Amino acid sequence: MTGPVPVLLLAATDPRLYDDVVAGMMVDLPQAVCLAYRRDADGALRRRVSDWSGSLYDELVAEGSACVSRAVRADLPETAQLLAAQDRWSCVVAAAPATVSPQPLAHALQQAIDAGSAPDVVLAPVVALVGIDELAHDLLGDDLLDDRGLALSPGDRRSVGESLVAQIEYADVVMATDEGGPPHQLSLLRAVCAGSTVVHPGWSTLDVLALVVRGTTSTRPGPACTR
Repeated sequence: MTGPVPVLLLAATDPRLYDDVVAGMMVDLPQAVCLAYRRDADGALRRRVSDWSGSLYDELVAEGSACVSRAVRADLPETAQLLAAQDRWSCVVAAAPATVSPQPLAHALQQAIDAGSAPDVVLAPVVALVGIDELAHDLLGDDLLDDRGLALSPGDRRSVGESLVAQIEYADVVMATDEGGPPHQLSLLRAVCAGSTVVHPGWSTLDVLALVVRGTTSTRPGPACTR
């Protein structure tokens, strides 16, 4: 191994945004491995690991009654380290469960790195995926995650906008997945982002290789538990 393996953490409120983006990243990073966390129909959280050879693992992480954010936060550092230690891949593309804030996940990974329990990984910039065509409705509308079947638990009463803002405000990079979206939607997206956030209006403007070779030294604090 020539150095620590970057972990590129992806977040999205709309789970449909992941498939095309992850596929594109795997094309640009053929030596990468994808670590995807997904909830099944019964609410159980699963860890799916794959690379260009196909599916490698599909394992249960937590039952449906578990706190999804807490379960991923506990699993991500250990699994990323296990993958990096195999010395088979140049990058880990980690896709968080839809609607989960990336903040506690990135914080947990950075803590493990700093503590020496994940010595073979480094946290790359956090990327939030946004569907630009529906951005105004998602941010400003009254829809709850539960209205769209995206609530993480029966008690999850967050709005779609609340989930989306938490992801956008924390991300180092925000990618609008719809090429050539309406200019006013892109302006709204830039207004929501932090001043240091890099906004990419479409896949063609994103240099994935540049992201993974640019590790972040972010030590932004993470809460004890958040969705």
